[in-house]
Amino acid sequence: MELLVAATFCCLGLSTILVFGLVFLVILRTNRPYSAQEMDQVESRASGFASQAAAGLLPWTSLGDLSCQWHGTVSGLIIGEYRGIIKSLSNPNAPGLLACYLSLKGRQGFLHLRTSAHEARLDIKADVAQVTVGGRLLGSIRLDEGIIFDSGGQPIGRYHRHRGWRWRIGSTPLSSRYGPVELYGRMVAEVNDGLARSGPWSGDAARRPLVRNLAPNLAPDEEGWLLAIAGLEFYHWANRHRNRPRHTF
Repeated sequence: MELLVAATFCCLGLSTILVFGLVFLVILRTNRPYSAQEMDQVESRASGFASQAAAGLLPWTSLGDLSCQWHGTVSGLIIGEYRGIIKSLSNPNAPGLLACYLSLKGRQGFLHLRTSAHEARLDIKADVAQVTVGGRLLGSIRLDEGIIFDSGGQPIGRYHRHRGWRWRIGSTPLSSRYGPVELYGRMVAEVNDGLARSGPWSGDAARRPLVRNLAPNLAPDEEGWLLAIAGLEFYHWANRHRNRPRHTF
């Protein structure tokens, strides 16, 4: 009997050590930077998803036609993978307007955005997102403060994203909040921080614009920055979904 009890405790101890060891290995691998091979695989999957999704996207109309609702899939453990399409306000039953592919590993991320008229990528490291639109580097965004820099490192604007906690059902906020985006000395739009995944708890997300109060005669760079900032809301949704500390600028 004593031998059986000892064997049981021994098995429990070994099982506990094994579980903690596996958890430690997952955390260790998650916090490592992408290897060159991992990044090649991520970029290949992003390109494949974007090409496939682009065939079904609505013709591009305006940033103001993006809704606060997206649909798609979530997968991955060490490297989180999020594939989604942000829906259209004017045609909510259609596939959507903006395809988003996001890979997250630790404090790093890779976000690929595609519309019928645009292609962009955001390389995220710690609290900085480097923004490339149409193959041209626009600059970067400090995720902790929302400060926007041009490709030469000079500040050119800011996204005043709301800070603080608020009531949610799952990952869907119960209130709608917009933050102004300033570029080159003027307010070019307001962006909503309440992007929601389609489902029974998405509320009125399909009827809320993701981007509103667009300034007239947007320059191509301004439109590119707004597309990137709208896409970053997909990144923020993923951070909330993973229950990790999120940037709030």
